[in-house]
Amino acid sequence: MLDGSGRTALHIAAMKGQLSVVHEILSFRPDSADLHSTAGETFLHSAVEANQIEVVKHVVDLLDTSKLIRTKDNEGNTVLHVATRKKLKQVSKQWPTIR
Repeated sequence: MLDGSGRTALHIAAMKGQLSVVHEILSFRPDSADLHSTAGETFLHSAVEANQIEVVKHVVDLLDTSKLIRTKDNEGNTVLHVATRKKLKQVSKQWPTIR
């Protein structure tokens, strides 16, 4: 089920900082991490856009995020681009080896 912007329940839970919901969805459907909104955003894009850093920290411990952080939205922005724009230094600290 998608909202008007093509966001999934995972996107919405990530935006709202609902860690338990994010965890449950990813536990039962890890492939849902690969779903994109109409704007091409992953759920991590949505979490960072909404300043939900705890979601990012939780997901880093739960999944292999190497592919997710390199995924670009329709405007060519990765999760790290969004974090930089929003001045969220703690996001880039989650992936110190990425250049």
